[in-house]
Amino acid sequence: MRARIVTGTVPSSAGTIDYTHADISTWSTKGLALVFVSGNSALESEGGRISIGMVDQAGNQRMSACRLLQGRTTVSDDCVANHNDSVVRIIDDDPLPGAASWARAIFSSALTNGVRLNWNVVSGVSGRTFNVVVVLIDGLSQCVVGDGSGATTPNFEPDAVIGLGFNGSLGAVSAVQNNGHVTLGAAVDGSPIKQAAVVTAWDTGSEGVGHAIARNDVYGLDFTPPASQTEQVLDDFTATGFTDTGLGGIMWAAFLPNAAEPLGVALESLSGSGAQSFTGMGVSSQVLIGLITGNTSTNTIQGSGPTTSTTCLFVTDGTNTYSMSLAQRETGDITALIPSEGYSRYTSGSINMLTETGGTLFSATVTGVANGLQLSIATGMTGRMFLFGFGQGNQVKAHAETEDITDGAVLRGFRSLVVGEVVQISDGFLGLTNEIHFGADPAGTTFDAHASRGTALQGGAVAGTTLD
Repeated sequence: MRARIVTGTVPSSAGTIDYTHADISTWSTKGLALVFVSGNSALESEGGRISIGMVDQAGNQRMSACRLLQGRTTVSDDCVANHNDSVVRIIDDDPLPGAASWARAIFSSALTNGVRLNWNVVSGVSGRTFNVVVVLIDGLSQCVVGDGSGATTPNFEPDAVIGLGFNGSLGAVSAVQNNGHVTLGAAVDGSPIKQAAVVTAWDTGSEGVGHAIARNDVYGLDFTPPASQTEQVLDDFTATGFTDTGLGGIMWAAFLPNAAEPLGVALESLSGSGAQSFTGMGVSSQVLIGLITGNTSTNTIQGSGPTTSTTCLFVTDGTNTYSMSLAQRETGDITALIPSEGYSRYTSGSINMLTETGGTLFSATVTGVANGLQLSIATGMTGRMFLFGFGQGNQVKAHAETEDITDGAVLRGFRSLVVGEVVQISDGFLGLTNEIHFGADPAGTTFDAHASRGTALQGGAVAGTTLD
């Protein structure tokens, strides 16, 4: 399994864009892409917008988009759209029920090294910048994106399921509903099953304030503030999919890596500043996805406070970090004709979470992704942080198109080996990749054939687990 980050911006002209990476080579066979879009790197002056989507190699696509408007005084300021015919969408500033799109992307085709998206709506992009972050995952045995119960739809037993919860209907691109929200969750197979999810939602009723909940016992969450909670619990992984309990309001991506690859999910507590390490996942990640809320407790709905009116999504590989934050001013009664104030901010290089008035509530740089997440926190807060990690498995790389592996080779940045491929190690011996075990070493570790473990086979190769 490989996971890589690709970035870009929403085009100002309609057409297709390829999101590819040199390390990705089998995406069109079995692949998953997680796509995130938000406002520009400055404070968004036209309200807050964010979209989360997912698509597989067959073109199955699901997405959720949230809008928090700036300066509106109606109860239709805050809204959400959940679609089964789009990958991402930026909702325009029209009130409900006529809200349309500033931008929209749908699946176009699967590529060997990534995905091609068709930006068929870009009418609201001119003069505005919307940033795109794509996580590409390949090296998968099985992968499918769907919604509702997953008992039989995948038709395989996944190792993990990523969940996008929603409250209301899942429909075509025209469907937009009251009460904006941002939510993300996941479940990983194990004994016991590990799962976690967080959500921040904004009420369009009498207050227009934010509420949030962070849970460590579900993989999908949503609610209509202030107290109507919708949750999805993954009960079991089965031979044909998974069984879950809830109201069916869940979009999901289920996948199975080619080999026994580590995957991790955790709900962490945030407090204070300085150097901190979060190890609940227990996985060193190729790519890690996080979502932060202002909850001060776990498994409890909290609201009517400034920290529950803001959220922050981030993606990192330990070297490159991108964050998208969304917030709405807490003070003010929409029905009393006090304008709402919505904000969004995109940041490259760090995690930056907005205050309800557009300032900085939380800021941190990523210093590592070993066995979880390491942060250097400049501006601290009390909150909760959802984490999901695509771990580093037994992957060894060969130089260019040759079959040589030298003892000084680095385990990243070269061609991936294929199971059953004959390789030549530095001392001249030959071996099959499925007969050599190099350990689950992190990226950047140097290759040393003599450090391998197992029973010697032909020419000094050693027995062990299948690679990649």
